[in-house]
Amino acid sequence: MIAVELKNSWSTDNSRAKKATISQLQTFKRNNPQYEVIYGAINYKKEIGKDRMKGNIRVMYGNLFLNYIFGDRKEYIIRTLRTTFP
Repeated sequence: MIAVELKNSWSTDNSRAKKATISQLQTFKRNNPQYEVIYGAINYKKEIGKDRMKGNIRVMYGNLFLNYIFGDRKEYIIRTLRTTFP
């Protein structure tokens, strides 16, 4: 099972908000160890993105995040969303 805090962009949160969100996610992880907990941002300034651990929380951005979540269906899902919600 996966729990995700999803952001449109890495810059959506300021530093203080990111720290507070990560803290809440860490609390959730402690109370729900069966979950993989991810702080994810769809848009990132570099195409490939980032994937790192911050304590027991996985922090992912850009294509690395999208590939992880959607796998082989990523391009189909993005195309569908772009045509459905132009």
